Amino acid sequence: MRPWLLAPLLALPACGGKSTADDTARDTASETDADTDADADTDTDTDTDTDVDTGEEATGSVSGTVVWEDGSPAEGVQVRLCYHSCRAVLADGSGAFSYENVEAVGQTLQAVVLGDLGYATPNALVVVPADEARTLDDPIVVPTFATSEALSSAAEIAADGGLVIQADPDAMTVGSYTPTTDLFVASRQMDPSAAGLPFDELDGEVVAMWYLGDFDVTASPAFPFTVSGLDGLTPGEQLEVRTLSNEDKAWTLDGTATVGEDGTVTSDDGGGIAHLTTMLLVRPAR
Repeated sequence: MRPWLLAPLLALPACGGKSTADDTARDTASETDADTDADADTDTDTDTDTDVDTGEEATGSVSGTVVWEDGSPAEGVQVRLCYHSCRAVLADGSGAFSYENVEAVGQTLQAVVLGDLGYATPNALVVVPADEARTLDDPIVVPTFATSEALSSAAEIAADGGLVIQADPDAMTVGSYTPTTDLFVASRQMDPSAAGLPFDELDGEVVAMWYLGDFDVTASPAFPFTVSGLDGLTPGEQLEVRTLSNEDKAWTLDGTATVGEDGTVTSDDGGGIAHLTTMLLVRPAR
């Protein structure tokens, strides 16, 4: 077993500031509507409405597996499912994980290697179906970063897969799950069809994908970038830049990027990389 897997499992803060509950908390608050007519008139009508809002939410279940790059089970990786707060489990000896009775909404799924900044954190949106059991189709691959560069001042970062990022530490804000306050920019290009992530609520074709770190750092303004060496693109076409926001529980649209005559993709004015998590270039649906 890898030494870092012996790290203790700590209580997790609430995702994206949506709640201050810890990762095992469940929102079971009940609300009862109690309309009272406080008018001082003499209306003697009797309200016979007996509807009661119990505050109960539809629930479902999610299961899947996580693996290392060589395909072996990623035993001990912490898998988090986050909505109001985060629930965390450790992948078992076969790499399997499961969640029961979770809110039937869009939630962020994170696969975290505890205590090792050399690993990327797969992060995606998972829509939990109501009253159903969902099994993710493919194993989620947990890779190492290909590049990592400390950042103390504005710099051009040569990232993996032809990605070049104009990064500025003054624009960076540490998130709830950022593992260190020492700012850096790390990267790993992934094949979207082999990474194992679900792309729920994305309308279009994912043509390129990266894992970025320091995980859960946000950038405002967004970091401009260029990408070279991507296949299958047409000069002049415009792609969407999408990153996974743990706070919004969504693939946020961080602007657009245009393919040049030489095939280089360049982020358009006002757009770029707004979250150092999972980054996608998406060809919009026609």
